[in-house]
Amino acid sequence: MKVIPESFMVHKPITLSILAMVLMVSISATFYYPGTKILFIAYSALSIAIVHATLINRAKSYFSFFLFSFLTLGCWAKIVLHLFLGNDFNEPIGDFDESPAAWDKAVTVLITAFGALLICYYSVAFKAKDRVELKNNIVNSRLLPPLLALMVLFTIGLLTFNYYFSILKIGYEPTLKLNSYIYVVVAFMVAWGNVIALSTLAYWMVANGTFAPRTLFYIVIIEGALTAISMGSRAQMILHVAVPFVIYLLQGKRLGWQLSKRDWIKVVCATALLFVFSLLAVSTDRLASFAKAVPVTDATLMKQQANVDNAENADNAGNAGNAGNAGNAGNAGNAGDAGFAGNADTASKDTLKPSEKELKPSEAEIPYVAPPLTPEQKINRIAKEISKLIVDRWVGIEGVLAVTSDQSLSIQLLTEGLKEDPAKGTKAIFQRISDAKYADYENFTFMTIPGPIAVLFYSGSHLVLFAGIMFLFFLGYSIELATRKLLNNAMTNATVGIALAYLIVQMNFPIAFWFFILELSAFLVGLLVLKLILDKTTMRTSKATTS
Repeated sequence: MKVIPESFMVHKPITLSILAMVLMVSISATFYYPGTKILFIAYSALSIAIVHATLINRAKSYFSFFLFSFLTLGCWAKIVLHLFLGNDFNEPIGDFDESPAAWDKAVTVLITAFGALLICYYSVAFKAKDRVELKNNIVNSRLLPPLLALMVLFTIGLLTFNYYFSILKIGYEPTLKLNSYIYVVVAFMVAWGNVIALSTLAYWMVANGTFAPRTLFYIVIIEGALTAISMGSRAQMILHVAVPFVIYLLQGKRLGWQLSKRDWIKVVCATALLFVFSLLAVSTDRLASFAKAVPVTDATLMKQQANVDNAENADNAGNAGNAGNAGNAGNAGNAGDAGFAGNADTASKDTLKPSEKELKPSEAEIPYVAPPLTPEQKINRIAKEISKLIVDRWVGIEGVLAVTSDQSLSIQLLTEGLKEDPAKGTKAIFQRISDAKYADYENFTFMTIPGPIAVLFYSGSHLVLFAGIMFLFFLGYSIELATRKLLNNAMTNATVGIALAYLIVQMNFPIAFWFFILELSAFLVGLLVLKLILDKTTMRTSKATTS
């Protein structure tokens, strides 16, 4: 079998250009920083090191590439943009008052987090020696084409089902109530399972010569656009489509991917057209749907409380709690562009006792109708949302600013946050800390996202933050490493890497994140079993042909 040395590195001209830009921008931003300059210089130095690690990628990890990219956009890029333009942050920032002391406290937290990431990165980078990989050993399995065809049909059917019933649609409450365990499976497949399966099968067919490499791009481009529309997410297509492009950037030569100029023109045009189409489709659907938002009324609260009381009396409180945790744990709060484009989490509503609000039954019967928007207002709103996709919508600095300005930080608060029920929705810990003003609706749920740095700093301890960031890095890296060794499939590795990185960056309810880890692990075991079956099928076919 042919052996090929492994390589994970962005081309030097691109690397040097990006590093030079980050350096110049950081130096310029230092003059605008209101706090202690030396602290900002230290943070800028760590940010430059993070960018360097992203581009050089000696750890040979897609997970670290995407994690560092997301955190750079969500933290460093947002800060320098704010310092230069003086613009408001996209998300609520609690009691943060822009004072020098407040800025220094936030930047110190970022220094701790970025320092931990760099230590983790270099600890694995020094051990990640250039290894020799065998080309994929699945050669001529006759099961691959029908499996891929079935997966395509399954994906289209599931995405259509999800679109109409809003099982995992950003900001929407599901219109079809599923069993909690069925819900988490559907949510996982919609957000990540479909693309992992399609990418895995398609890559195996590229490896055995059935498909040309460009086919991988088209499959993921189409799947990403359909998933974005199904989930009501402007981010999901970006995440899915990024995979083959990043693989080509980091390992294209090693894998033997050769695309002509004509191929690239077609791929780029297809990506651009479907991306614009998905953006317009999602934005139009949101404007039409959100205009029908129904505020939570006192009558609704009374019904919800009655349901909870009945559940408790029937000894079903455990199931109710499980529905809140498991039902939303698949990707609710962490999927698509929750916090990226709209900051909407799909989570069940918390209940308030009727005594906590003044009851006005007469108002409960009045239906809510949002004022209609003119065509010009719709176009302006869509354009405004799209313009913020580059930097503003990435989760990061706002959560840090809000949490570092809070006075209730403690280990106890962190403990509560780690086991917090996603059913709390707009009454969750971070919604209070950030002073989010999202209203309660019966058919929609909107929240702001803290991110992992903010969640870990609920503790108020830099040591806990440092250890927590290291744990999350090694967890993601270990899962990706196991995937690479067991499946030896570049598309699977990269898709798993970006999924892990994005779900960590989008952390809101840690319980939901752990459900994703369990689902992903089980799914990867299933792919491994499939690979073993295909290997045996290939061997039998080869023996039969030989004899």
